[in-house]
Amino acid sequence: MPPAARAAELAASAFTLFSSRGIAGVTMDAIAAEADVTKGSLYWHYESKDEVVQAACRHYYQEWHRMAQRKIARVADPVERLRVIIRASVR
Repeated sequence: MPPAARAAELAASAFTLFSSRGIAGVTMDAIAAEADVTKGSLYWHYESKDEVVQAACRHYYQEWHRMAQRKIARVADPVERLRVIIRASVR
């Protein structure tokens, strides 16, 4: 797996854990276990937990942005586009 793809997979695994346990409740060991990699591999991609948190936030935003684009793709009216995004975001 290319390094960028592995880093994205690690960020997604971290986001899953952060979502259920909170940032303070997740260790680097837990992230490595969730992603089924060694802790050394995790540290090869990210130097610190702060970097993992930032990557997990980017992952969340990128996924949200893709979802939003899909939802509004066929909606022309700007006000309706906003309504669609708000509805989708709070669900």
